[in-house]
Amino acid sequence: MIGLYFFGYNIGRIFGPEYLLRLFLAGAMSGSVFYLVHHAFLAKCHQHLEVLLENIPTMFQSSTTAESCFGAAIKCLKLAKVGSRSE
Repeated sequence: MIGLYFFGYNIGRIFGPEYLLRLFLAGAMSGSVFYLVHHAFLAKCHQHLEVLLENIPTMFQSSTTAESCFGAAIKCLKLAKVGSRSE
């Protein structure tokens, strides 16, 4: 789509406005499909992260160290929404 922004005038002049319109609509449709697939993938990853956060205390239950800072660090990142999109 960024290519159409910069080169749309030239593409329309060389190939015609109908071709440019079809190219634009194909880009819009493929971008929408990619967004939906990506959004579904992120939702599935979010569920796995929730399960991991719930299981961290039992994973380190037999640890000889007094506390694990890994779980607290991940919870902080989740609360700060670092590396994820805001909803």
